[in-house]
Amino acid sequence: MRALAALLLLAAPALAQEGVPGDAAGLATCMAAPGEDTARASCAQKLTDACLASPEGMTTLGMTACLVAETTAWDKLLNDRYAALLVQAEAFDRELEPDSPYAPSAPVLQQMQRAWIEFRDASCAYAVTPYAGGTMAGIAYEGCLRELTAAQAQRLGILGKGNEG
Repeated sequence: MRALAALLLLAAPALAQEGVPGDAAGLATCMAAPGEDTARASCAQKLTDACLASPEGMTTLGMTACLVAETTAWDKLLNDRYAALLVQAEAFDRELEPDSPYAPSAPVLQQMQRAWIEFRDASCAYAVTPYAGGTMAGIAYEGCLRELTAAQAQRLGILGKGNEG
């Protein structure tokens, strides 16, 4: 499965250069729109929908490239939000008194993110099992990655708002 994913990742940039819609700028615009976080949750899938409606998105390879492009945009947002949360957590930890009853938060944040990565990988490996290596397996895998990465990016954004002081 990893070999298939790697092959699809290599093909995605070529398709993106040919004009497959769905990029970080479109995601950033959607996420920056005013409204509730629940409304912004609909940003997941919007880029893929536009891409799938394009001529390039009408093939299996094109569909996969659409999903990879959106996942890449969500992953950048996720990593930016994680980095900001880690800075906040480290600042909080520096303020803790030596006899504080509170656990340092940076190691807990790191543990949470590592556990999420394991969950994502296992979930997406399972998502392809009904397709037994068929052409839908790549689409199922990339769709799973997009969905879980978008959800985690949104969750980290909510956590970051809860930590703003």
